[in-house]
Amino acid sequence: MTSAYERVNGCAPYRVVPRTSGSGGETLRGGHLYDQKDLGPEAIRKRLRTIFMSAEAFCTPDANAAAAEHLRGWAARAAADGPRVLDLLYLLYRSGRWIVGAHTATLLNSPYYHPFFDNRVVREALALPPQWRASEEVVYLLIETLAPKLASVPPEGKRWRFEADGPRRLREWPAWRRRAAVLPKGRTSGFNWRHGFDEPFLALLRDRVLDGPSELWDIVNRRKFEEHFATVPKGWTNQLWHVYTLSVLLSGVWREPRPDLPDVRIPIPGRG
Repeated sequence: MTSAYERVNGCAPYRVVPRTSGSGGETLRGGHLYDQKDLGPEAIRKRLRTIFMSAEAFCTPDANAAAAEHLRGWAARAAADGPRVLDLLYLLYRSGRWIVGAHTATLLNSPYYHPFFDNRVVREALALPPQWRASEEVVYLLIETLAPKLASVPPEGKRWRFEADGPRRLREWPAWRRRAAVLPKGRTSGFNWRHGFDEPFLALLRDRVLDGPSELWDIVNRRKFEEHFATVPKGWTNQLWHVYTLSVLLSGVWREPRPDLPDVRIPIPGRG
């Protein structure tokens, strides 16, 4: 219900078993600020343009004009407080956008609660400086308060950001050493089946788009789509899933019984 890129709940019996999730926890880490190392005005302006105009080549002039209008408004706000803008954009345009569909999907099978999207939690989080939240210290202090034993568990891959260069006080050295990050051993793989597909799988997605509702081309540049996805692309793969999602949503076929789909083959690297 959020994107064809993701897996949503299937038709399973409803179970009255309360569940919860960590969705929305990015707000406690500063949203887009979390992976923005350079907070200079030019770097933030560049990031804003990426957020609103990164798919410019795949959009029609009218769609780009609408995106540019949003960009101008947020760029003006960023001139006064760039970090806050990156913080809010994630909440409003990223997690705040997809959680509506995801929340509906999770509620199909059981009662669900997303504590990090509770309005009181969001207000309290936004009241804290975004740069401090991006340091991960807020998350760490919450863990230390709510589940003290978990605070001493070493993180995976890398240290907490706020103490990456060492403890801030001499008496914290022993605890800091015990929290040394656990690094993976041996070989690792970043294989993603959604990106590593072959021509038959591409044709399945591409044909759905090209045979979809004409309204799609009010937003998407059809010529660019046909050119880029004529063969298995080496980049911009996410755009294929975005456009496919729009096509399915506009068609309304997601309201109908599940169709009979052909088997697909996903080539796994190293296995031929």
